[in-house]
Amino acid sequence: MPELEPSVDRKRPWGRSRYVVAGTAVVATVAAAATAIVFAARQRDTTVIIERTAPPVFVTVPAPAPEAPPLAAASPPSQLACPVVHLADKPIGKAIAAPARDSDDHSEEHVPMLVAASATTPHIAVLAGAGVRVSDDDGATFSRAFKGHTVEQIAVSRDGVVYARAGTQLGVRAASGAESWHSAPVDACPSDDACRNRIGIVEDRVVWFHRDQLAVSSDHGRHWKSISTKKHVWAWDSDGRMLTFRGALYQAYHYEDRCGVDDTPVWRLDRSGRIDHTIFHNYYEGHEPVLQASDDVGTEWRWRERCWNDAHVLTSCSRSIPAVSEMLRVGTLWPVEGARTLTVYERSLIELCDDGARQIYRSFPFEAIDAVDSVGRPLVAHAGALLRWSPVHGWRRLLAPAKLPNAE
Repeated sequence: MPELEPSVDRKRPWGRSRYVVAGTAVVATVAAAATAIVFAARQRDTTVIIERTAPPVFVTVPAPAPEAPPLAAASPPSQLACPVVHLADKPIGKAIAAPARDSDDHSEEHVPMLVAASATTPHIAVLAGAGVRVSDDDGATFSRAFKGHTVEQIAVSRDGVVYARAGTQLGVRAASGAESWHSAPVDACPSDDACRNRIGIVEDRVVWFHRDQLAVSSDHGRHWKSISTKKHVWAWDSDGRMLTFRGALYQAYHYEDRCGVDDTPVWRLDRSGRIDHTIFHNYYEGHEPVLQASDDVGTEWRWRERCWNDAHVLTSCSRSIPAVSEMLRVGTLWPVEGARTLTVYERSLIELCDDGARQIYRSFPFEAIDAVDSVGRPLVAHAGALLRWSPVHGWRRLLAPAKLPNAE
């Protein structure tokens, strides 16, 4: 069998306030030589009392304005229906220099790392080796989770629930930090079999994959319902990446060989339990859809679906199938959802919006991102460390390699 090679096309300074009453002069003519002037002031709603032989005059000074909140994640204006994020972008973590383009570290001393984050809560989960750390405060601190279990995979739901797969057991860590474990609705894989167990999230549900069998739970793994795979079989032997995009769960991977095969198989599972599958042959199959940007020069564009004709020219497609169009976007763009949907496209970090895309970071130093947090910032596992980029605060390191755990 040809060797498969997976690849990814991867305050204003708030100083002292000045209060000035324009065009106003307070003039006091003192007739008696024994006049004394005393000013009594408070920090808030200060009242200045001028004492003299005549009745006192009161002048009220406004209270200082409250301190400004942290800046929200900056994003340029757009007509593409991009989401607006109102959460504060705080300078969390150690500031670091921007990594070099295409920087990589293949040193065996670094523990492989998987990263997942919630799209609406400040929860971030990291799997390093078989140990899990979870942050409940947007990456400011991390604590151990699922101690005593050999965790193989993690996932985080939109509401901050962290899931961990350990064999045929599902660990569940609520947003409050409480943990529980539940059995999966499958049998253990025989030691001599290559069957795989995987988990994924589709909206508020967790999905368990075992061979070509699928089961879904809407109560955090306490009860499961099987999904029929009679018409479409899920690829149980694939190492493809699990991605959520616009309310559906996808599994996609890319391989090519020396004979010219360049394929991207994509599977799709929507909330109703419907399974769709197709393989994109990446430009060598006639009448197959291709995703193109409408503008090759601008920093904002919309997507066009084009098809090859018999003369090997890209033209309008004769028909469009919604599920196939969504799979084409996933197989081409590899989107990662959080408060924003981001991906690396033609060496730039871009945001995918409802009506198109826009460039966020012109020359992104990595080929892919691992997760997007609740403020819409990309997270990258690099050289055993967890990095995050912010348009306000630049690159920061949330976890250093020396602090990452192994299983106990």
